Amino acid sequence: MFAAFALIVIAEPSHASDGHVGAGPAGALGGMYVDFTGTYSANLSNISLQDSKCDSHPVYMSLWATDTRGFHREVTDLYTNNWGCGSIRSFPNTSFGITQPLANVRLMVCVQDWGLDTCRTSARLDNPYT
Repeated sequence: MFAAFALIVIAEPSHASDGHVGAGPAGALGGMYVDFTGTYSANLSNISLQDSKCDSHPVYMSLWATDTRGFHREVTDLYTNNWGCGSIRSFPNTSFGITQPLANVRLMVCVQDWGLDTCRTSARLDNPYT
């Protein structure tokens, strides 16, 4: 009898970061490192998204920011992985900025299901500059 195990290794960023955000409903796992660069902006690195189920349903994720007034906004493009069973897709490092002081970020990862999508949101990562 054979047992199958999957191991996901998330490489440490090559520079200092303020933390990692990651989430995953059953069938998906996404994450990235966030380096807040000031009151209004952040750099994102080691961005990856895994489709961990063999169910022919694509997975996607996006990063959401909350400003100090409590308003939420999507600050990245939608990252998608429709490569199938067990695939891990990596994305280029990027950055973002908003016009109001940035309080925190959260990552939302979803499986595109029939009907309503199944999504999970990461824990909040607070901006040390605000």
